[in-house]
Amino acid sequence: MRLAENMMHEIVALDKIPSKEMLESAFPVEFNQEDRTVLIDGEWVPYTALYKEFLDMQQLCKKSDGIGLSAAQIGKPLPCFVASLDGTWRHFLNCKYRGMSFKKKSMEGCLSLPGRHFVLERYSKVKVWGHELVDDDGLKIVEVNKAFSRINSVIMQHEIDHHHGILISDIGKELELRR
Repeated sequence: MRLAENMMHEIVALDKIPSKEMLESAFPVEFNQEDRTVLIDGEWVPYTALYKEFLDMQQLCKKSDGIGLSAAQIGKPLPCFVASLDGTWRHFLNCKYRGMSFKKKSMEGCLSLPGRHFVLERYSKVKVWGHELVDDDGLKIVEVNKAFSRINSVIMQHEIDHHHGILISDIGKELELRR
């Protein structure tokens, strides 16, 4: 699957989401800061190709009224996602998290499960480490080692779970909403 040639501009059906095994084997995405390239499917591609993919994911997410979208949701076994945190779109890769607080109930939806909502327990604060692709006087990948809290904590856990093959339907209880 070549990144730049195989752009998918839709959220795939659940049976097309890469398996947990495929997602775990793609972890982590390697990159070379000097050449500004990332290794995708055995091929070094420029940061610009990954950035374009992130921007396409961001547009799809906005169009779908979402606040986060994982590459797994568009059928790509890459540990990457976009998220709107405090109104700013950010582009993450290779992220993991660790809970730093108590868990509390969260009601969540997911673009992969349209119209369905689940109650699950999430940490109210998490420590996230990994990388972010930023456009700061040119594209670069920077290290992330930061605490996120409240809604940003929930978004980060939800999206990072996707690139480990975990859906909210796997860990939450579905709500029956009355219309």
